[in-house]
Amino acid sequence: MSKILHIILFSTLLISQTIKGGSISDGLDLAEIKVAEHKDYIRVVFYVNFWEGHSRPNTPADTTGGYKFVLSDDKKNIMVELLGFRSASIKNIVTIDSIKSFKRLTGEKYADDSSLFYNIELTNPSSSIKAFTLENPSRVIIDIY
Repeated sequence: MSKILHIILFSTLLISQTIKGGSISDGLDLAEIKVAEHKDYIRVVFYVNFWEGHSRPNTPADTTGGYKFVLSDDKKNIMVELLGFRSASIKNIVTIDSIKSFKRLTGEKYADDSSLFYNIELTNPSSSIKAFTLENPSRVIIDIY
């Protein structure tokens, strides 16, 4: 292979991965976070409720809000931004079983008037991430491979 092709292939391994999605919304509350390890990936689930100022407070929202996940260049951190959230009533983070490659999930529960920011630290580098939303109840999900 040519030297240029080697440089291109190597540089793609160092580029961070960014995933954006969800829906535009406002007045959401982060009610719960669950973390579980599956055979080939770790799943982090963010449960979405309406916030206390909504006409239906503390009930599952009918929208998920937006999200942005950024896997760092070294593949050991994932920056999480949840959009459309007015609060985070989350009491604790539920970790199911022992997850060896998951170090910790930390962050500001309420960063500004419409966003929440978290950081996921991994003990082993991740190869990739995938994200999506589910409804009934509304959830934002990230799978870490």
